[in-house]
Amino acid sequence: MDALVAVLGSSDHATGDLGSMLDAHWPESERHDARYEAAGIALAATRTAAGGAVVGLPRVHQIGSVRAVQRFDWPSLAGPAPVPWFEDGASPSPATPTTIAWDEATRTLIVARDPMGESPLWYAAQPGRLAVATYPGALRALPWVSDAPDPLGWPAFEARIPLLAGETRWRDLRRLPPGHLLVARDGRIEIHAWWALEPTRLEALPNDAGWFERIRLALERSVARRIPAAGAVGTQLSGGLDSSAVALLAARALAPPGRALHTFSHVPAVRWNPPQPGDETPYVEAVLGCMPNAIPHFATGESGPPGPAHGEALHGHDREVRDAAHDAGMLTVLSGWGGDEGVSYNGDGFFAGQLLRGRLWWVLRWCHRFGGGTLLQTARIFYGKVICQQLGSLAPTPGSQTRRRPVVRELLRSLPIETQRVLLERSVNHRRLRKAASARENQRRLLNNSHIGGRIDLDAEWSIPAGFAFRYPLLDPELLGLVLAAPERLCTVGGRTRTLLRHSLMGIYPELIQRRHGKFISHPQRPAFVSLA
Repeated sequence: MDALVAVLGSSDHATGDLGSMLDAHWPESERHDARYEAAGIALAATRTAAGGAVVGLPRVHQIGSVRAVQRFDWPSLAGPAPVPWFEDGASPSPATPTTIAWDEATRTLIVARDPMGESPLWYAAQPGRLAVATYPGALRALPWVSDAPDPLGWPAFEARIPLLAGETRWRDLRRLPPGHLLVARDGRIEIHAWWALEPTRLEALPNDAGWFERIRLALERSVARRIPAAGAVGTQLSGGLDSSAVALLAARALAPPGRALHTFSHVPAVRWNPPQPGDETPYVEAVLGCMPNAIPHFATGESGPPGPAHGEALHGHDREVRDAAHDAGMLTVLSGWGGDEGVSYNGDGFFAGQLLRGRLWWVLRWCHRFGGGTLLQTARIFYGKVICQQLGSLAPTPGSQTRRRPVVRELLRSLPIETQRVLLERSVNHRRLRKAASARENQRRLLNNSHIGGRIDLDAEWSIPAGFAFRYPLLDPELLGLVLAAPERLCTVGGRTRTLLRHSLMGIYPELIQRRHGKFISHPQRPAFVSLA
């Protein structure tokens, strides 16, 4: 696992702060560092051993008067990307990994987070001091960084309300949003965007088959970019469309060099016969049957109740995955997170838009086909997929108390009235994400929402101390650009949803995955009834 750290401040404090941050979670005997230290600045890249060996030594790059450290394993272990904005004044490219750079000539610290935020990036600032790290625990180890909770961020996190772009659970910690630059100079900090998600511009638009082929190739490249040249590789496998796509493509990429792919799945502690809702085992087994080089690991959640893990509560399933990945010497674990918002988007809003264009009979025929030919199901689908989307785009629902679990209701009641109002407004706004009569508008809202980055940050908090990093192929900028450029109707071909991904991986998905329609939770509980197996 690698991490980036930088400290800007007085000469007396910079070196000491850097050492405190590195030693907090990465013992010196288990890591390799590349450092640069000068008057008032200290930056480092560190890599811990994976499976007993260090794969790719960290480096500090020098380009003229600029010193830079970058995520070494993104886009691949072939080597880090250059620092183009210092070379010719241009903006970074979408392939630029998270980078921390120090310009000696102008005494400027520039921090660039990758486009979709695959690498977390946190910072803490006080007058005359700035610390940046790709892991929040390193910042919390500093004596001048308080562990006090943020008055809005902490209750929002506890109530499962997405945090705002730069907000965190802690008062003194902030996140650098994806695709943004942090520039620190002369005691001032400026943050601005350097990248925005836009559709790819193509000279000639392909036909439907051409779109599916382009998406498939982009999927293969995005997975291959995140597979290191050496070391153990794993992937989450829940049996859904997204995780299955990543696992199948990763296994195909690793097969020619004879490398194995470790898979991590959540399954019930007791097998149910016949399978009950919540049991994804048949789907997981169908995918494993297509991957002869797979080494499966199953988490049942039976390792005890949630407990502290690196300062955070970690459920039994995730604790089992963490331990199994650590024991297997994982360097990288691939995740299908971001697929729902991107390549496997369900097309919500498309049919509401068609209705506004007067295509009522066409929409009703689609709803009838999607509902299996029954009038009741047709009416339900028409209401959920068309009417609710159209009403949401024309007359948003006024804010109201949302239905929540008792523990969450008690949490909200304990807060000041103004804090309750702000959090409830945020919750309602989040629920409106898919309430526009346009599939593309809904998709943009979801992809630009902070809930994607929030999940990435949570994954990093428990994976980084265990020595491995999550990577997210379905958040690849090239892939998302193509997805946004593709016609909306390709998400709902033939009376199905998520068909852009289904058709792109036709012949790669096993039939059981290709035709599945729903998705169960990926953290099943022990069944209350007796297994018949």
